[in-house]
Amino acid sequence: MKKPPLQFCHLRFSGFCFLFIPLSLLLFSCAHPLPLLSQNNVGPRIGMVLSAQATESRPLSPSATAQAYYYFILGYHAELSSEEEEAITYYKKALEYDPFAPSLYRALAGMFMRKGDLAQAATVAEEGIKLNPNAAALHFLLGNVYTAQRRQQEAIVQYQRVLELDPSHIEAHLYLGSLYTELQDYDAAVTVFEKLLAHHPDYFLGMHYLARVYTEMKRYDQAKAYLQKALALRPDFSRGWASMGRIHELQQQDEKAIEAYQKALELDAGNLQVRNWLGQLYIRREEFDKALEQYQIIQKFHPTNPEVSIQIGLLYLGQEKYDLALKAFQKATELHPEEVTSHYYLALTYQRMEKREEALAELELLRRNPPASVEILLRIAELYAYFDEIDEALELTQKAETVAPEDARVVYYLGTLYMRKEQFVQAAESFQEAIKLDPKNDRYHFNLGVVYEKMGEFEKSVSAMRETIALNPEHASAYNYLGYMFAERGINLDEAIVMIKKALELEPNNGYFIDSLGWAYFKKGMFIEAMKELEQAVALVSDDPVIQDHLGDVYFQLKMMQKAREAWERSLAIQHDAKVEEKLNRVKALLVQEYAQPSP
Repeated sequence: MKKPPLQFCHLRFSGFCFLFIPLSLLLFSCAHPLPLLSQNNVGPRIGMVLSAQATESRPLSPSATAQAYYYFILGYHAELSSEEEEAITYYKKALEYDPFAPSLYRALAGMFMRKGDLAQAATVAEEGIKLNPNAAALHFLLGNVYTAQRRQQEAIVQYQRVLELDPSHIEAHLYLGSLYTELQDYDAAVTVFEKLLAHHPDYFLGMHYLARVYTEMKRYDQAKAYLQKALALRPDFSRGWASMGRIHELQQQDEKAIEAYQKALELDAGNLQVRNWLGQLYIRREEFDKALEQYQIIQKFHPTNPEVSIQIGLLYLGQEKYDLALKAFQKATELHPEEVTSHYYLALTYQRMEKREEALAELELLRRNPPASVEILLRIAELYAYFDEIDEALELTQKAETVAPEDARVVYYLGTLYMRKEQFVQAAESFQEAIKLDPKNDRYHFNLGVVYEKMGEFEKSVSAMRETIALNPEHASAYNYLGYMFAERGINLDEAIVMIKKALELEPNNGYFIDSLGWAYFKKGMFIEAMKELEQAVALVSDDPVIQDHLGDVYFQLKMMQKAREAWERSLAIQHDAKVEEKLNRVKALLVQEYAQPSP
């Protein structure tokens, strides 16, 4: 049986995404957009506010009393000791004695942010701004709060106000430009970062951020130019090398991308995101050992993360190193026994190893506690179908249908399972429903045509095949199926030959298509041409009983009785068929008569 391919599975790990993908394909997403710029990458993290004492020479108002300073100092020390509730209490008390000090509002709002109480942080910052409308630090803090609350437009207003008050404010430029990038307003982002560089011409991070915006805009040459400037200023800037690698990769300059990634890792060996990118690039290049090396290093940093073990297992699975893949997936299940993905890959590995019972045992675990994911439900169903456990496959696919009743793929797969059970009416209904959900899918029309033919609905089958070809003029199987149906019935033989030849233009070495052409020639009475095609078909597909039977028929018509006998014997050796047996007996009798006649 044909092995089901490895499937895509995206899993989140430590802030970035491992991509679990079919290694027999290219194991790599084609687009790979760069991550959106994030405020969290530069400067103090959003929500982490430097204390007033650390950033201002005079943290309180000129009229502040001794009591205000006393409670402020107590709050500051509580903050340093991570005693958040005490810090909040002291800062509130200080505000009672100095209600106009912007740094107190900033410190108090910062404590609420640290606690995760964004609503209260916003309230405090807004109150402070009412009393101190020109306090740039408060506007900046409020912009951070709004950003954390996903109130992007309001955050933009605050950062713009900061820049009105302090046009050279570095972080406000960075955060504002990042917000515009996140909102895909790239022109506005470029303007902001260019203004930042006008104030700070040698600021390498500004160049880096501008380069990443140009990358999002697919203006790669400009992006590289700014990155080169940044790296000339800071050759040890690892994230700059990583971004350069991504641009090279997007331009399919693999060697340069690898060189840049390696440089980034020389500077920051613990950058797991870059190792993941490099690993995926090696996978796309089918350099699996090098990819494996990257994920094994990642595993050293995170030995208890099951997703790393799964990625390593997939690399071994793609290389057909099944024992090593098995160990990796088993480790993943030990680390996270409830994670369905690792159990699925265990079952897949057992299937590849032809260990039916072990695979079914893993599948049974999943069937008893089915996942909510439609993708995984379908993958599990496919494995059951591989082992001819069609009822279990149906059960899981029906569960998937309850999760996603409007998912055409699920309805279609139900149809294929009904076909396996020869429940053609149900199969046709499923395919018809799939077509309603996705009317342009040629595969659905093709399979509906096959079912109609099985049901004896010849005209409907022809119509479905013609629709398949209209949707996909390169659907070789539809051309062949239509031509073979005509040939089998001895009708439209000229069109049948044209159709099958079109299929062979698309797949010239397909033995089944060559058999169809030979059969069409046979039905048209072109026996010599038929023999040539059918002998070639048998050479390509020697274990198909129908092709052997067709070749026997041609030999019989050409009075090549011994060859006809051999072809039909080969057909029966592959699969018994009463009609073929009858033909074989007939040719044997003729051969006996021929040998019994006296020589002239």
